[in-house]
Amino acid sequence: MYSSYKVWSPNSVNRTDLRCPSDCYKKRPDDFHHCCVCRAIPEWHLSSTYTLLSLEYTKRDGSALVIGDKHNSLPAILNHRDGYLQRLPTNLCDFINIREIDLKRNKISTISDISCLSNLDKLDLSYNKIYQIYNDTFSALTHLRILILTHNGLTKLDPFSVAGTSLSIGHLDCSWNNLTDIDISNIIPENDFCEYKFNSNKITQIVNNGGFTLNLDKIYKGGLVELTGNLFTKFIDFEELGIKDLKVLGTLMSFGFVLSDAKFECDCYMEPYLKLTEPIIKKIWRDYFNMSCWNPPEYRGLSIPNLVLEKKLDLFICNITEKCPRYCRCYHQPHKRTTIVNCTDINLEFLPDYVPEASNLTLLFKNNKIKNMEARDYFANATFIDISGNGFSEVENNVSIQIRNDINFLMQEHNLQDIPRGFQIFNPCLAQIGRAEIKCDCKHMWIKDWLHNKNAAQCENKTLVICVTDSGQIPILSINRDDLCVTSIIAYQTLSIILCVLSILLFVVSVILYYYRYEIYLLFRHIKSKSNKISVINKYDVYFSFDDDNPFLRYWVFNYLDLKLKQAGYRNFIPCRDTLPGAVQEENMINTITNSRNFLVILSKTYEDDDNIWTKLEWKYIWHHFYNNRDRRIVIINYDFIDRPVDLKLKAFIRLGLDVDFANRRHILMDEVKLKLGLPYCAQQIYIKNAKPKFLSSKLSVFRQGTKYEENHKSKLAIVSSSSVCLEEVI
Repeated sequence: MYSSYKVWSPNSVNRTDLRCPSDCYKKRPDDFHHCCVCRAIPEWHLSSTYTLLSLEYTKRDGSALVIGDKHNSLPAILNHRDGYLQRLPTNLCDFINIREIDLKRNKISTISDISCLSNLDKLDLSYNKIYQIYNDTFSALTHLRILILTHNGLTKLDPFSVAGTSLSIGHLDCSWNNLTDIDISNIIPENDFCEYKFNSNKITQIVNNGGFTLNLDKIYKGGLVELTGNLFTKFIDFEELGIKDLKVLGTLMSFGFVLSDAKFECDCYMEPYLKLTEPIIKKIWRDYFNMSCWNPPEYRGLSIPNLVLEKKLDLFICNITEKCPRYCRCYHQPHKRTTIVNCTDINLEFLPDYVPEASNLTLLFKNNKIKNMEARDYFANATFIDISGNGFSEVENNVSIQIRNDINFLMQEHNLQDIPRGFQIFNPCLAQIGRAEIKCDCKHMWIKDWLHNKNAAQCENKTLVICVTDSGQIPILSINRDDLCVTSIIAYQTLSIILCVLSILLFVVSVILYYYRYEIYLLFRHIKSKSNKISVINKYDVYFSFDDDNPFLRYWVFNYLDLKLKQAGYRNFIPCRDTLPGAVQEENMINTITNSRNFLVILSKTYEDDDNIWTKLEWKYIWHHFYNNRDRRIVIINYDFIDRPVDLKLKAFIRLGLDVDFANRRHILMDEVKLKLGLPYCAQQIYIKNAKPKFLSSKLSVFRQGTKYEENHKSKLAIVSSSSVCLEEVI
């Protein structure tokens, strides 16, 4: 008998003590190795050259010691069945030559101190009380080929705990336990195996808690993974388990899963995997195990492999209840990549307001009582619509906008008196109107052009438009334009000319309005301005905006303009002087502009230079605040006599003469500035009357203003000068 075995070494571990039956060598190279994985026997078993060890209990709590010669170099076997051992012997690691351990039917609850037995070949711990196996429990047992853990009440196997990269377990038996799930890393081992048994547990699903991924450069070889006697209802979803490309699954795996008694739900979740595994179905499922459907009841007993081979994957669907219209049936059919809403023959009078949300909808509303085809948002997601047999007579205008122009759209047996113009985007051979009889006139010529351009003559059995005329019923493709249209060429040309002139005029007016939009806004604002009162108390009366890098301008502002306005009672803010050190400049600028009633912009040659970032930013926020607050004013002092500023808003002030000319010949610059600014806050407490300020054009000579201007000007300046007393009170 010994002569019928040959030396064999597994690919995963360097061993020379295994013997493989000679008949395995007669198989193909791939099958030969797997045959040896299943049938190899240790050499010391064949020659019976081993020693037997025994146990001696040391305490009544189930503690024991191994008895034997620990210095003996022969392989040793420890066999102690039907005892009351509660833990592994404490001196187990002293016997490093142990090859087999059989502790069946004891009371062991934990496995520890076993990693030292690196030469262990077989471990039988069945019928004990082991509830969990950790991923490092057997990680050091590189020679372990046979592991039996049946009838333990086992509830958890950590990922990679029995099929890690360092393990070569060929025979694993974890049947008759209490496992509720199994990690995929424990059923797709890195190394070749013979049989893994997980029968008669309570497994409902296969999970991937260990981050398992397939190595695309490796062929996973093995035998069978027994999963019968569990509680599976859903098929293995390999994509959820980290195997993204199911097309390579069959080429990477040459073993199968035994799930013959599983009560599978033959639904849409199973279909994607079944479709991709058609070429390898016998390798993966071993169809002779007769895996069959349990639900739905109408599929019960049908062989899943046969359904795949017979091209019946369209039977694998999932019913949908959410947003499914009443009395309709909704289901997802992945084989046809569609979600079907079947509302046929249920006496609908209106289209449903909602349907399940999906990207490819098949809408079946055939043979109902729908009279008006209303627009629905879900039309945009439809790839097939059947609304035939309803006799509808109206179609909302935007229906054609919502429906894609490349879908199959069945509308036969309707009562339309006209064809909606929006239908011209459809292909009449796909959007099947059926027979439509309409009273034609010139406005229906688009239908003839539409049908002609779309080659509708070749599908008249799907779309046929008949014109009802005094001469009888004539297909619109056969009718002449002169038979429908009596057009006045002169009237048409006249109308065209009028429309053309009006279009040009409208364009010119629009351009002018756009070009002078700011001037128009300032004039409109001036007309609408009615009050000289302050509606909101502001911190500052005047915010100064100028190029403070200009030393002459800065000197004039500090020593003349600011001084004069302060004497008149104005509360001024000059950014380069009054901004607190360390403040965020832009944020402080926004806050100060918001709390200022008026804005004094001194327009110099360098005010709009690209280098003056802050003056540009100031002007941006000043205009924004001016635009959004009716009681705010902007006063422009044209310091350098600029005629055409770059900024369109500044240019509008100059064009309208709303600026103050710095070279005022009558030397009333300060008077004009005060007049445009209006009264300071304190002066408003004295001047109760609602005085309406006026924009005065600096472009006009002061002498042309007349005597009335002189009188009004003097009276208002007297009021402004009186505000200096109030300023002292405020300070």
